[in-house]
Amino acid sequence: MTINPIETRYAGCRFRSRLEARHAVFFDHLGLQWEYEPQGFHTSAGPYLPDFRILQGGVEEPLWIEVRPVDVSRDLGPFLAFGFNDETGEVLHQAYRVGDLPDPKRIVDDWGTPGVGEALSPADDGAPYFWCVCASGQHVGIEFEARGHRIKCACNRSIEGDWGHTARHPRLLEAFAAARSARFEHGESG
Repeated sequence: MTINPIETRYAGCRFRSRLEARHAVFFDHLGLQWEYEPQGFHTSAGPYLPDFRILQGGVEEPLWIEVRPVDVSRDLGPFLAFGFNDETGEVLHQAYRVGDLPDPKRIVDDWGTPGVGEALSPADDGAPYFWCVCASGQHVGIEFEARGHRIKCACNRSIEGDWGHTARHPRLLEAFAAARSARFEHGESG
């Protein structure tokens, strides 16, 4: 038996699933500028249409987000080919697969809890990449072990060393809570 996702309207977009709409609420709560399915691409593994492109002033590169529930297995070949060059290992885009939005009460340490809020790297190698916040608290990104100092923004240019993990930053916890509690029935918009 196949269970199909529920198409959901939010912020003038028709999302293929509630999970995608909840991610849009998460981005809005963080003040991130997002575009839903902005452009398709031809990759070496076939056509690929990313779910989201995230833009934010002061950050050098956009984030490309693929929303997939952890328990749904579909061919990730085009996504992986979009994220990095399989032959050279060169990273082509900051592309991440994200799953269910975590319960902020279950993120128990400063760099996240594996499997909770995890975003997988372009290589889809299971490395612990998590949402995190830069030194100023102004910019959000996805970095290895939620190391916010790795976000490519002007706030972090003067910081040296490994100053910490920011998966439990209040901005993120509030955004996770807002996205998880969003309701879309009867014209509600989150």
